[in-house]
Amino acid sequence: MNIFAALDQSSSLQIPAPKSVLDITSPSRRSLLFIDSSVADAQTLVNGASSGTEVHLLRSGQDAVAQITQTLLGRSGIESLQIVSHARSGALQLGETWLDGQSLPGYVGQLKSWGAALGVDADILLYGCNLAQDAAGQAFVNLLAEATGRMWRLPMI
Repeated sequence: MNIFAALDQSSSLQIPAPKSVLDITSPSRRSLLFIDSSVADAQTLVNGASSGTEVHLLRSGQDAVAQITQTLLGRSGIESLQIVSHARSGALQLGETWLDGQSLPGYVGQLKSWGAALGVDADILLYGCNLAQDAAGQAFVNLLAEATGRMWRLPMI
């Protein structure tokens, strides 16, 4: 399993156009995409998700870590967990929550359950501006990987 953190201020997120209508109710989906509803053009991203991807909009005003945890409850074998949200170096905004090195320990139980839902070779893909741009950001990604019980690598994007 790999955790990827991508996007800097000059990058743009490109999600392939859909090949068919998405059925977001199927528990057998192996690729899940969570999009923070505060992201500009969130609905465009939903509409552009790859065929076969289960898409969830994270509701503003609520704890998005809990929303993701609830969605993953009772699942296993997830191949890809993708999160599109706002970020800054070393911090990912999930709904009303900023997940960073200080707040992450309070979510370890929930994050471990994310890891339990993932398949052996699963990827966690984080799309947020400047998230892992420096040592603080890379340390955060490492903490997240540790909390989910997984290894990580940071690609050059």
